Amino acid sequence: MKLRHLFLLTTVTCSLLVTSSNAASDDPLEAYPRTWKNVASLRSLTKNSATLKVKAVYPVFSGTRPVAQVAGLVIKRDVMNGFESFVKNSQGSKDELGLRGNMKYEYLSLPTLEMNRPRLISATSLLYEFSGGAHGNSATATYVFGYPVLSSKPRRLKLSDFFTDGDAAYKRVHSLLMAKLRATKGKEQYASFIIDGEVKSLSRAMLETFVATPTGLKWYFDPYAVAPYAAGSFEVKATIKELGPKFRAAMLK
Repeated sequence: MKLRHLFLLTTVTCSLLVTSSNAASDDPLEAYPRTWKNVASLRSLTKNSATLKVKAVYPVFSGTRPVAQVAGLVIKRDVMNGFESFVKNSQGSKDELGLRGNMKYEYLSLPTLEMNRPRLISATSLLYEFSGGAHGNSATATYVFGYPVLSSKPRRLKLSDFFTDGDAAYKRVHSLLMAKLRATKGKEQYASFIIDGEVKSLSRAMLETFVATPTGLKWYFDPYAVAPYAAGSFEVKATIKELGPKFRAAMLK
């Protein structure tokens, strides 16, 4: 994809701290950690104007590992698409966009490396967007790249790739995650939509929003998915043991 002239492409260091200057937004990305040292350099797309403050960061992996090359291409594509879409849909004057004073529409996308193995890479992109209203919104995009069983070519992995019984695992994982979310009852952060029965099941897209970790898998649930906005986002971890005997634990090595 060719960058239009409005994009500024720069290399940023792994210690870069990104903050928001928009007083109207509650920026959850301040002091966001970076984990890419010795694995990838970070490059950013930026656009600043009277109405916009947009920044999207993506990794460029070092070395020639096939899994890293695939991961880099897919993550870069998604980051660029998100950047372009926000800029395209945020055109207009301050009056047309409903902006007052120094307020701007904001978009921020920052990656974190969750796991790096010779044959497996797992990462997230944490997204923050403010386009008017009482507050901004955040979301997490997840990525797992590796080699499916009996395949010599890496690709983006699905949840079913991690289980010997494939798609049949979705039902078990669904039950496990629902039980863990219900177990938040009485805690400071609790999944009220699940506990109260407002959300009775998790979509396939929710089940696929996971990353690999050295000890198992971890799922991300965005604000509003399982609780009101004020409750924030949720992370739910499942250990290798909890994922059961049909989980391909060797893929995490």
